[in-house]
Amino acid sequence: MRELESQRLDHLANPTPTERIARFDYQTAFVSSMHGMRDHRDYKAMVAIGKEAIPLILSVLQERPTWMALALDGITSQDIVKTAYLESQGNIGIMVERALQWGEREGHIAIRGDIERRRKGQELFDSAKGVLLQIPEARDTLAENSFGPRPEEQAFQAEFDQNGDRMRVSYERDDWDFIGISETITIENLSRWVEIDIPYTLKVGIGHDRFAKAGDLPKYVYFTVDGAPDDSLPAYNIFKEVLAGPLDINPATVIIDAQTA
Repeated sequence: MRELESQRLDHLANPTPTERIARFDYQTAFVSSMHGMRDHRDYKAMVAIGKEAIPLILSVLQERPTWMALALDGITSQDIVKTAYLESQGNIGIMVERALQWGEREGHIAIRGDIERRRKGQELFDSAKGVLLQIPEARDTLAENSFGPRPEEQAFQAEFDQNGDRMRVSYERDDWDFIGISETITIENLSRWVEIDIPYTLKVGIGHDRFAKAGDLPKYVYFTVDGAPDDSLPAYNIFKEVLAGPLDINPATVIIDAQTA
């Protein structure tokens, strides 16, 4: 079936822009160089169409990956995906993500996630990270910037006493090859819930594509508090209230349960 479709597209005298992208995908499936893709007739045709081709290219990228994302650079004379392509050694997933992020910023496509929620998640993560940085052993784990070279998996857990309560702080980081990096911080009060006598757990996680730069908003976030729905305003407000302290950590009371893994 794929061979028949490829043959049909190959013999089209006046293909539509959509058919040009499909034909380009078939005929560049085994082309490994950026130069070879840019030399393809349908790449040149899409660049020649100009800015009118941008919505179509981004629409296709929302459905499936295509190397035609490279045409965005040719159309706009900007470095939208070239650096991502080179830094990721030709990883199409990273390139597509960069193209879609650009499309969101420029208003060509709808924002895929609530940007305000992503900002709030980053804010909570930074606040929770501030708690970890009060613990010397945790500072060693977090010594390097999130976007620098790090072990593929890292984990840290510590317990400490704070104002008569028993607290536990955990950090986990996973590097999923070229897919992305995820970091999660969990803060547990093992004694009580803020002003009522039940335990609580705060958890915040963020995810970036592997070649995100400092200052980029996370690709995704989540923050939860026991008893409040994921990403809800009550969860955000409770999280902020608990972290407003900040927590007073006495290093002498810290018990390290796990070091860098």
